[in-house]
Amino acid sequence: MSFYALRSHLPKKIKQGPQWVERQALIDACVHAWSELDFLGVVDGACFESDASNEDTFDSAQAISSRNWVDEQALNQVDFYFGSESSVNAAMQSLEIWPISDPKVQWKAVLIEDEDWNAKWKASFQGIRLECGVSILPPHQAPARDSRFKDVVIIEPGAGFGTGTHETTQLCLEVLSEHQSELKGHHVLDFGSGSGVLSIYATKQGAHCLSVEIDSLARENAAHNAQLNGIAAGAIRQVSHLSEVELDSVQWIVANILKPVLLENAENLCQWIKQPGFKGLILCGLLEKDLPEILEAYGRFFTLPPSVLKKNEWRALVFQ
Repeated sequence: MSFYALRSHLPKKIKQGPQWVERQALIDACVHAWSELDFLGVVDGACFESDASNEDTFDSAQAISSRNWVDEQALNQVDFYFGSESSVNAAMQSLEIWPISDPKVQWKAVLIEDEDWNAKWKASFQGIRLECGVSILPPHQAPARDSRFKDVVIIEPGAGFGTGTHETTQLCLEVLSEHQSELKGHHVLDFGSGSGVLSIYATKQGAHCLSVEIDSLARENAAHNAQLNGIAAGAIRQVSHLSEVELDSVQWIVANILKPVLLENAENLCQWIKQPGFKGLILCGLLEKDLPEILEAYGRFFTLPPSVLKKNEWRALVFQ
């Protein structure tokens, strides 16, 4: 169906009355104010409009590979998506409570015509094969639904939760593949699981996976992807918060998510590292500039420094 976007181009700092506010602060205020409307989500930076209607916000760890690192851009196109014309009009009217005096900031409502965006995205995604030997394929390119194809992860493209093409997902898969023999029979915690690529791969290696994902739509998408891979319903346990995890021991933890979330959850993620049989903690979704804070937050829990993996501008830390 068609939907609507309230679009603007926002600089890093915006003049609002007598004060200057950060771009992200204004975006957060808008999201909060419009949450009661037929609000679908916000996209800050370049991405496919098809994906925008499927999740509340894109972050650096989940974004498709063509997306820029938006925080560094001087002027970003920001689209707030709504499911009805009345909602986008109400949002436009509510902007009056934020007296933005910056002449560069203009707002306009845009009708996104009804097109088969998913079909376009699916046609553009033919799958990838990583250097570590893992293949991520759409259903029409994949072998039969059989969990015995251990190095093939089948992902339905177009759902808006990633297909494994992003560098951060690939870094995590490379680490898990390197330690493939250590996964069978062990517990793997996938924090910020998104489309379930990492949980599905680990489960195919014989691991007992528990995924933590706050977004209910992402959990539904991950369950669908697990089914495509021949994994029985419920074999990958899903919860929405770390506080719901009831495991005495975890052997591998993989957290592919943004720096603020990693910093906030450092102590919770490290609660299992002293338990017998612990193997490793993989942290990803990071840029080089993020590493000092992450090392300070997590290094105190470990005796040895982590190994650092690189793929383009992205970094992964592996603590063992």
